[in-house]
Amino acid sequence: MAPQQQAAILSLLEPKVTVTGPVPDGRRGGVPCTVRAWYAAAGLDVPAAMLSDDDWAKIAPLLPTGRTGTVRRSVDALFHKVRTGKSWRDVIKETGATHRASKHFSAWT
Repeated sequence: MAPQQQAAILSLLEPKVTVTGPVPDGRRGGVPCTVRAWYAAAGLDVPAAMLSDDDWAKIAPLLPTGRTGTVRRSVDALFHKVRTGKSWRDVIKETGATHRASKHFSAWT
């Protein structure tokens, strides 16, 4: 059926659409959050808040060193992204991380 015919039929039917289910998170293109998808696929629990100093002390030796606090802010930003599903741009604004946060995630995965 040609698009013109489809349009003519739809105009006769006057369809109404009701969206049910979760509210879209504003991501462009409908692409799911890759960080959230990785956590779901790995079956891992995401920390409910930023890492405590004790938690950070446990994982810091496993991670590369960077400028003071950069890697830790990246890790906290990554967890924030998984919890919220927000874009990297929004996560960086909210957490004070730098663009390195997304680069760290890409390298670590």
